[in-house]
Amino acid sequence: MNDYCIQVISPARSLGLDFVTDDLESKANENINKLGCKVSFGKNAKNINFLDSASVQDRVEDLHEAFESNNVDAILCGLGGFNSNQILPHLDFDLIKRNPKPICGYSDITALVNAIHHKTGLTTYLGPLYVSFSSAQNYSLESFKKMLTTKEPVHVEDSNDWSNPKWMDYYKDTRSLKNSGSIVINEGSTKGKLLGGNLITFVQLMGTDYMPDIKDSILVIEDDDEITPAIFDSALIALSLHPDFPKINGLLIGRFMYGSEMTESLLKEIIKNNTRISNIPIVANLDFGHSEPMITIPIGGTASIEASHSKGAKIIISH
Repeated sequence: MNDYCIQVISPARSLGLDFVTDDLESKANENINKLGCKVSFGKNAKNINFLDSASVQDRVEDLHEAFESNNVDAILCGLGGFNSNQILPHLDFDLIKRNPKPICGYSDITALVNAIHHKTGLTTYLGPLYVSFSSAQNYSLESFKKMLTTKEPVHVEDSNDWSNPKWMDYYKDTRSLKNSGSIVINEGSTKGKLLGGNLITFVQLMGTDYMPDIKDSILVIEDDDEITPAIFDSALIALSLHPDFPKINGLLIGRFMYGSEMTESLLKEIIKNNTRISNIPIVANLDFGHSEPMITIPIGGTASIEASHSKGAKIIISH
């Protein structure tokens, strides 16, 4: 990846927020440089308004310029937040399609990566934010590198340990815990296109022009520690009421943060009580979502799942 340039933009919250310190940026840049990549920033990435974001115009301008620039190889979103969907009606999807390159982020960036895939057919990426690289483990770095630089299928392997994000002061408890591994909730074998991300954000796309076709897909979903089991259940019910939801092929669920009220038994009960997902393979406690480390998932790529209670889960991602 020598001379590979990653441009950082802020389509959600601004990098001008106080907790994005010089030290955090230095650590993030160092880890990105270890991959053989250079880092550059959109000119509006630190602009900030009353919603902790830059203006719609500033955010759209940075995204368009990053796609158009011949000096940019990939785009990395700085932070998540609450309003990436605000810029969707203002994006030039033809410009994006004419200048294909990876764009990556998670949480609120779910709206952006799914909308771009739907409108252009380009593969986008659910994976680390720029700030994530300030505390990224080798597991995350290697997954990110493989997805962006190779076309080889990736066998998803469980990380050895995990923690809440170490990059934000909000998460006071960031001790590392041993990873108990993926959990097979429903057995079965299947294959399908990967779509989804943060559950609450993905549900917000339903009924809009930016919602991808979920037929024959494998949906990936996750949420943070601010979402109670009841809210998660409600959002999953809302998603399962989508007319095409009975035609999805499988469900992959990311790890819930510690501090979350969700437990394995609660999650299994939520799945059991939702009859619209009782007959598809479902694997949970996977390394994506609001914890570290995380795999990078190609939105628009494909995954195959072989899940059994006795043998565990085998998941292969292609892109």
